[in-house]
Formats: sequence, structure tokens, C-alpha cells
Amino acid sequence: MGFTSVFDAAAPFGQEAIYTAVEQLDRRGTLPVRLHVTQTVTSEADVEGAVSRLSELHQRFGTEHFRISTLKIVGDGVIENRQAALLQPYREPAPTKGRLAISTPSAVKLLNQCHQAGFDVHYHTIGDASLRQILDALTTVRKQGVNPKLTLAHVQIADDADQQRLARLKPLISSTGIWCIRYQATEQAIGSDRYNKMFRFGRLQRDHAVSVALGSDWPATYASGTLGIEPMLNVQAAIRRQPPPPLLDAMQVALGPGASEPLPLMQDAFTLEGALEAYTLAGARQLGIDAITGSIREGKRADLCVLDQDLTAISTDRIYSVRCLLTLMDGAARHDARKGASMPTG
Repeated sequence: MGFTSVFDAAAPFGQEAIYTAVEQLDRRGTLPVRLHVTQTVTSEADVEGAVSRLSELHQRFGTEHFRISTLKIVGDGVIENRQAALLQPYREPAPTKGRLAISTPSAVKLLNQCHQAGFDVHYHTIGDASLRQILDALTTVRKQGVNPKLTLAHVQIADDADQQRLARLKPLISSTGIWCIRYQATEQAIGSDRYNKMFRFGRLQRDHAVSVALGSDWPATYASGTLGIEPMLNVQAAIRRQPPPPLLDAMQVALGPGASEPLPLMQDAFTLEGALEAYTLAGARQLGIDAITGSIREGKRADLCVLDQDLTAISTDRIYSVRCLLTLMDGAARHDARKGASMPTG
């Protein structure tokens, strides 16, 4: 698929065994990607000691291509289970508004602690109330003279006032292109007004210089199997705001009537150039490795992929059909599907 770097936003089980194995792979030269993982906060009970635990893991583990330097805060749940935190109640079942996982003072505390320790913060926000919480926390710490490196993950729903704050505060954003489509269950849950204000990234990126990265959030991407991982499907959906044919074929019944129509507002769609930047340089910027990768420049590592079609020469409704022929990481072929090519073994 062309990946050279991967961000794993949650590894809740078997961390030490997994990290030991990953280190061994990298020392043998067989880890095929740069891998960044996280320590996770999911409730108020996790706040105390979370940064100390991250610091311990950071000191114990890490190789050239493997890093643990990010605290992930799960700010709320998702709309499907009515646990995304909303400013106004869900339509079904009323009057629940979901819930915030931690208090705003705790969010401020973690932002301060991570900044002091040199760690990044990755905050999961689906609902507009969780977005407001983290923007409030970010505003508070900046007034204290602290500017933590903060990525907001998903940013599915934003109140208009907070959309404007995103443009002013300019936190990093990470989301999923293939989510930027119509999904009947979401509209039924939150109503058309909020539904038509989802995933508003194109103008933030183009007009306000907000760095927006795209990824898959796999496996939490509908019931789509591995379709959710495919970068070209995500790029096409981010541009057209409608499901590419493979996803529509697999999920048409689940997505609901009208699924093939674009999700409003089209002014918030990515351009091709913007979507490609989101899948390359913006992701490297989020991981703090944009000085060595994320773009093809003299002096950077040779992390790149070769595609079988020119993306600038085909219609955007055909992007999903593009395949990766060759993937290089540090200049070494990690995948080679060119005719007659053979990969080294051992």
C-alpha cells in the first residue's frame, strides 16, 4: 500500500512483549516501517502516573525506527454507541449527551506534564463537547506560556465557534478520509444540522494553514475489512466526500440510502494536492520526523512509493484503482511488485 511510517494510536495489551519483539526486528534490519506507538489515558483513573509510565516506556524501549513518545488521551467515545460527548443531546435516544472521559483540569495537567517531559499529546475527539474541552485546555496552557505539541484525532463534529478556534489555534489534526462520507446511522443519531458540519478540513488546510494528516484508524473503520486501510480509497473519499466503489459495494446497505451522494459541505473537501500532503508530509510532521521523511528532498531519507498511474492525469473518481508498485524505506525496497522484480530473502 506504500506505507513507510505507521502511528499506532493504541496498544492496550501486551505492550512490553510487543515492544521487545519490535526492537528485535529493527536490530535485525527487518522492521519494514518506522513505527510510533502510544501510552493511553482512557479515564480519570489513568491520569495520575500516565506521563511517568510513558517516560518509563520511552526510556526502556526505542530504536532507530521505533519510538514511544506520545500520550494518547481518549477524550470521548463514538457516535455509534452514543458515547461521543456532545454539546446538545443526541436525537436518539434523548436526552443523553455522551460523556467526557476526563475533566478539563486533568487535560490541562496532562498537556503541561507532556510539554515539560518532551512528549507529544494525541487527543481523540469525536463529539463537539470533547473538541471544546481540548481547545479550552490548549487555550489555558498557552496563556501560561506553554505550547505543547498537540494532535487532535478525528475532529468529527465541530461547533461553528470551535471551527473558528481551530483556525486560530492551529493544533495538528489527524483524521480519516474514508469517514468523510454519508452514513445514515450518524445522521439519525445527531440530526442533519450537525451531520452537515462534519469533517471540515479542506478550508482549514487551504485557508488557515492548519496541518491536517490523513490515516486509516483501522480497524475502527466501518465493517469494511481491510478496505479502510487503503490510502487511495481514503484519498479519493477525502476529495470527493463520497464512498469509492469498493467501499460502496461492500457497505451500501449499512451506509444507508443516498450513500453515493457527497457529504456536505464540498467547500470542506480536500484538493488532490491537499490530500497527498495530508498522507505524507503532514503525517511526518505529526510524528516529528518531517526533517527526514514525508517529502522527497535532497538530504532526506529515501522513503517513497511508486504508483502504477499518474494521480494528476486521471479523474478523481478513479483514484481508488491506483496501485503501489514499489515501496522504499531508507532507500531499501520493502515491497516490489514490478514485473520481473524479486525481493531479497533472509
